[in-house]
Amino acid sequence: KAIENAATTEEAQEIWDELQLYAWEELLPIIQLGGFHALYAQSSNVSEVTTSNGPIFWNVTISE
Repeated sequence: KAIENAATTEEAQEIWDELQLYAWEELLPIIQLGGFHALYAQSSNVSEVTTSNGPIFWNVTISE
């Protein structure tokens, strides 16, 4: 609201800078930079599974 209601661009920039400083000092220490989790299983009946950012099932064969 304060940025939207600023009288000048300079005043809005000052408020923005304060907000960025607050985010840097107060929020940055708790920002999660990653969250990718994967679970892979293995079986002698499955072959040709390729993984990269997740399983790729092209050319997968399942023997019975």
